[in-house]
Amino acid sequence: MQVANFYTPTSGGLRIALDELGRGYRQAGHERVLIVPGPAESVEQTPAGQRITVRGLSLPGLGDYRILTGRRRVLRLLDATPPDVLEVSDKISLGWLARWSRRRGVPLVLFSHERLDAILLPRVPRWFPLRATANTVNRRLSRLVDRVVVTSAFSAAEFERIGAPNVRRIPLGVDLATFRPEPAVPPRSAAAADRLEPGVSPCSVTATDRPEPEAPPRSAIATDLYGDRPGPEVPPRSAAAADRLEPGVSPCSVTATDRPGPEVPPCSVTAADRPESGVPPCSAAATDPYGDRPVRLVTVTRLSREKRPEVAIDALAALRDQGVDAALVVVGDGPHRKRLRRRARGLPVTFLGHLSDRQAVAGLVAAADVALFPSPAETFGLATLEALACGTPVVVPPEGAARELLDGPGSGAVSDGTSSGMADAVRGLLSIPADRRRAAARAAAERYPWAETVAGLLRGYEVIGRASAEVSPSR
Repeated sequence: MQVANFYTPTSGGLRIALDELGRGYRQAGHERVLIVPGPAESVEQTPAGQRITVRGLSLPGLGDYRILTGRRRVLRLLDATPPDVLEVSDKISLGWLARWSRRRGVPLVLFSHERLDAILLPRVPRWFPLRATANTVNRRLSRLVDRVVVTSAFSAAEFERIGAPNVRRIPLGVDLATFRPEPAVPPRSAAAADRLEPGVSPCSVTATDRPEPEAPPRSAIATDLYGDRPGPEVPPRSAAAADRLEPGVSPCSVTATDRPGPEVPPCSVTAADRPESGVPPCSAAATDPYGDRPVRLVTVTRLSREKRPEVAIDALAALRDQGVDAALVVVGDGPHRKRLRRRARGLPVTFLGHLSDRQAVAGLVAAADVALFPSPAETFGLATLEALACGTPVVVPPEGAARELLDGPGSGAVSDGTSSGMADAVRGLLSIPADRRRAAARAAAERYPWAETVAGLLRGYEVIGRASAEVSPSR
């Protein structure tokens, strides 16, 4: 049985990890039940096993994130069918679940998905004794459970420094079938544009414009968003369209009716045409040293403080200041969405919001040249690993666990964490031939199949299960 807070239809790595583990447990012949908070009670059968939603408390400022508050309801569920192992993916509820676990003789495992000091760092004043506080909390947590599972060396460090003896490192995995390199994509054609809704520009498709159930194939969506279509068969973007944009909308977002005839060069915006003085146009006047289309950047992240998505936007601005014609697609949502839209004003940035279609996310990432992941607090970096699986090299900061996922030259680069540093890292990666860097990225991801994660967890659960049975032979 798994118990977790912060599991929602729009949550990212935690939800993906729990669902993938559930599918793996079932394929190995086990039953899995997941208990999560939500706005209303429900019981669902999913491919990953049974999911029970218990009414939980909504947290202000965190979107649809909720925490379990119905302790009696959860404990009744546990009492009704005591599991062989209770796997808890949340540190907030661990205290009262540990009391139930001890009383019933059920092994308790903490799956540590976040590092306390890294999560709290941007939220506490400088004088706050962060390290000492994290040590005290982690010492207590490790004593409450039979096993602490961490996914990286970065995640393990907070338990190793207190000498916790029951920590095991098991990396997460990646869906190597869904997240795969995009085959060579031909130049965009009018046929691709025809698959979009009438009046929607192939240059930019927003979350509201996307044709949701009958979305175009992966490559069509991705190339339309990055706006790299050559050829005269589809009219290019116009300066006039850029003048009519709403504040915060990229000059690359225009409707089909705004585009002039083929005689106008794509994305040709002169200084006089720009919506704001000094804002770089959709296509930099400087010669693009990386080819005849914009460099395609992508970031997949929650738009919240600890993820630092603004660094990706500022890195795009730095690249364009250096004469690199680049565009950025942002996949994800969060409390800082409006603030980030204002920050991206005048830049070719497309905000897609949360995408529930994993194939669509994979297509967007695979079509990018480089993926940016600025968060210094990642305890694994599942989105980073998915980008690598797509054959897309990544740029990551020196802090956090994402850097541990890199492998051969070209798979990615560790920047200094600043926007200018990320921009320099992008330029460095683009200097490597595309086939070499894409092959290196994919090879780095192939070291992490989900099957190995599941097998490692189940081996550990068998060990603690036998130990528990020896202590409580009545079970």
